[in-house]
This record gives sequence, C-alpha cells and structure tokens, in this order.
Amino acid sequence: MSVSGTTLQYQAAPGEANTGVIAQQTPTTFYVGDRNPAVTVTTTSPVACLDTTVPPTSLLGLPPGFLCTVVGATSLTMNLDDGNDTGVVNSTSVAGALNRRGRRRPARRR
Repeated sequence: MSVSGTTLQYQAAPGEANTGVIAQQTPTTFYVGDRNPAVTVTTTSPVACLDTTVPPTSLLGLPPGFLCTVVGATSLTMNLDDGNDTGVVNSTSVAGALNRRGRRRPARRR
C-alpha cells in the first residue's frame, strides 16, 4: 500500500487470495489491511503510516495492517489483480474505487 499526496492506494499481490480493507477511522486517518491472515500488507509510505502490530499503535486493537494519516484525502483506491481477490473501501467523506484487472468500479460509501 502507498500514500502519495492525497491518494491512498492498496495494491493486491498476484498469487494471493487478497481480502483488502481500507476503512476511514477519522477525517484524516485510514486503516489499511487484509482480512486474510496469510497475507502480509507492506507499505512504501513509512512516514505517513504506522504498523498496527507495533506499539503504541498495536494498543488500538486493530488487525495487522497500517494506520495512515492523509490530510485532505481525495482518493482511496484498491487494485485487486487476481480473480480471487475481494475488497472493501469504507469512507464517509472520500471517494473510493475498486479496480479489478483494469476494470474500475466506484466503491460504495457507507
């Protein structure tokens, strides 16, 4: 996963059964992870994101993944590559999209 400017992106790895999650926690904080315990999510944005398995973030009780701060977020994108991937983007204020092998589908706001 990565943060670039005001865009947060989850990239599913090929060959894994990904069940990606992007969930807004506060207006500027987002949880990014995978509900499949066999999948390890990594980040290319260590400055903007904290590992939820390392203190003090681990004390929040979130599943393994990252808690990312994105001030003024404008886009939440989940790229699901294989046919066996699923995902959810849950945000009340930022547009999200699920992309599956080149097909873009707007995510539902909850």
